[in-house]
Amino acid sequence: MSFLDKAKEIGTAALGLAKLAFGGYDNTQVSDEVYQQRINTCKGCPNYKATLSQCGVCGCFLAIKARLAFDPVAEERTGQKTKTDCPNGLWTS
Repeated sequence: MSFLDKAKEIGTAALGLAKLAFGGYDNTQVSDEVYQQRINTCKGCPNYKATLSQCGVCGCFLAIKARLAFDPVAEERTGQKTKTDCPNGLWTS
């Protein structure tokens, strides 16, 4: 991925998270049990960046991504409400 592509991705993510913060997206949260399962799965993944608790594949901060039922960044990209998922397909819920 080029530097410009990476910058666009960061911009899209920032816009999605800003809209989430101000009520522009569905902020439905998963249960504490599902959240903990997701976090534990991420921590066992070789793409997990522990320093920032960040996904090395999509760049999302896991404290936010793992908690949300719907992904504001994906919605910002596609214009459609999308369930939050692991980019490696490791989450079962």
